[in-house]
Amino acid sequence: MNTLKRGYSITRVDGKTITDPAVIPDGAIIETSLASGTLYSVKSASPEEK
Repeated sequence: MNTLKRGYSITRVDGKTITDPAVIPDGAIIETSLASGTLYSVKSASPEEK
């Protein structure tokens, strides 16, 4: 939690921490933990992939 209080976030897909966005399939639900709560997002193709 101290890491999050310093302004960092932790991003997970299916409970696994993600360090490389290339491993996240399109349509995956992404969970981002911040000091003040959690955000949920859905991954879409990047402009380079379209």
